[in-house]
Amino acid sequence: MPIQYSLFESVAEMKFREIIWEEIDYAKPTKVKDVCKIIKDYYWEQTKNESKAVKIVPDKPEFVFLHKAYSIYHPDWMEKTHGLDVAYFYVDKAPDQWNNQCFYFELDECHVTDNHLGYSFFQKGGGINKERDVKKCCREAISGIKNDAKRKAIGATCTITGEILTWDNIDIHHEDLSFRELLANWIENKGGVDLLYKKVNVTVGNNAITEFTDEDLIKDFQEYHNSHTHLIPLTKKGHAIMHCKKEK
Repeated sequence: MPIQYSLFESVAEMKFREIIWEEIDYAKPTKVKDVCKIIKDYYWEQTKNESKAVKIVPDKPEFVFLHKAYSIYHPDWMEKTHGLDVAYFYVDKAPDQWNNQCFYFELDECHVTDNHLGYSFFQKGGGINKERDVKKCCREAISGIKNDAKRKAIGATCTITGEILTWDNIDIHHEDLSFRELLANWIENKGGVDLLYKKVNVTVGNNAITEFTDEDLIKDFQEYHNSHTHLIPLTKKGHAIMHCKKEK
């Protein structure tokens, strides 16, 4: 059935209502970017009409879309959200760019100041996001180390909340140097993203299997990781509280 338009609808509202959520192809980053812009324009218009930010909450299809799109494509998604649940998104003026707007997010248990999200990276390199894929490989390189830390912590008490740690409620916190800082430093020391990307295992469609092809490079990152930070097992709530403290 064709969409029925009202004479009072704006262009932003009409474009938003034309989105067919179940037909969005997440494998096409330029298309994902286009949908992001439509959502951004629509919610910015709503925000101006309401004179306050309008929340994009989890029961809305646009929330599901944004969460999936950013978790797939944003190179710093895990570091920005600290692996915690997103409570809602909203649109506001971009930092230091009063003529532009961007998305922001709020977490369930913690407010972080670095919570703005652009979307220009969706079309980098014709769909290849080298920074994202290199960071995925780094996370994969230490996944075994983090899992070992989780296993050893089961049955212990979270130092923040006092809860008993279980496999399902444990989050791993990087102390001394955050994982985001550690990644940035190591990547720079190794010559940058472009050089490291040559060691990323890429399959058909440029979707990286999240590991480096060079075993020496994997060991190098593991050793750098272990010598520059240490892991603290916490509950997910405790991890959120820890990051709240660091943001203040």
